[in-house]
Amino acid sequence: MHPTNDPFHSDIQQLIADDALPEALQQLQNLLKNSPQLSEAVLQSARLSEVSRQIRLGLINNQEANLTKNQIRAGLLDLLDDTLFKINQRPHHEPYISNSIFFLEKQ
Repeated sequence: MHPTNDPFHSDIQQLIADDALPEALQQLQNLLKNSPQLSEAVLQSARLSEVSRQIRLGLINNQEANLTKNQIRAGLLDLLDDTLFKINQRPHHEPYISNSIFFLEKQ
């Protein structure tokens, strides 16, 4: 993980830690709007929806559900860190992610 003082990174990271995955996914998707990384966030969102559906229907046990949710959490944290790392590699980067879309589009 890359250390940061960025409020977007910290907020999303805290949502993930609080198990507020739908909210974390929504914020991450908003952050990545119009960037190639958006598809990764959408994929994780679909995985979360599917595991939630399987839990409701009793198709998977708690152990399987927790494993999938932990994989989603890890994927979100990796995507978040990767996005921030790419933004910080941009010359004269802003201290916040306000211009992240421009950078991500150029990758």
